[in-house]
Amino acid sequence: MPTRPTVGSKELRQRSDNGPKDFITGNTNILMTIDTPNGLDLEMFQEMQELMEEEFPLLLETYLDDTPLLLEQIDNANSAADAASLAAAAHQLKSTSASLGCSLLETLAEELEAIGNSADGLEDSEAPALYEKAQTNYNEMKPFLAQHL
Repeated sequence: MPTRPTVGSKELRQRSDNGPKDFITGNTNILMTIDTPNGLDLEMFQEMQELMEEEFPLLLETYLDDTPLLLEQIDNANSAADAASLAAAAHQLKSTSASLGCSLLETLAEELEAIGNSADGLEDSEAPALYEKAQTNYNEMKPFLAQHL
């Protein structure tokens, strides 16, 4: 019995007169390739792309501009043991990541926000390791997101 192509498989790609086309949905706005980053919900990404239409590139550009600043704020808050600043920056990163389907980054930001909001403080917390994972995941996603500007 033949298997259905999976997200990220080369079988999901086909060419049309309008450029790359999603094999399953026929949508030409997004190309699912082997380069799809870990932690990206392609269905959510595609839904937002369809909803925003021609404004989608502006949303992506804003996300690509703001996320490094938010990650820097998170890193600075970790270094200064500033739980309130950590929670605020992580909350904003969580919300913006969720809107684009950046699910792993959303989850990491949610965990950072919880640490910032906890009464335990930042000492001996997992915040620095979570920040590193968030930074790494963003760096992996950035080329994919940038190609959809």
